[in-house]
Amino acid sequence: MDLKNEALLTTEEVAEILHCKPTYIQKKCRNREIPYIPSGKRYLFERKDVEAYLESKKIQKKRERPF
Repeated sequence: MDLKNEALLTTEEVAEILHCKPTYIQKKCRNREIPYIPSGKRYLFERKDVEAYLESKKIQKKRERPF
């Protein structure tokens, strides 16, 4: 992690990116479903981890079956 070139995101910023409530992000952290960096009582996130989480949740298009 290169902190000089990358700012960490807060729970609120990640919630805005994912279009959800901050409490949903906190739940994902407690369940260890999204990578985070603990900072006291707060969670901090690297943008690349948020993007990877989002990519992992993408639903792929179904392949068409030949008849």
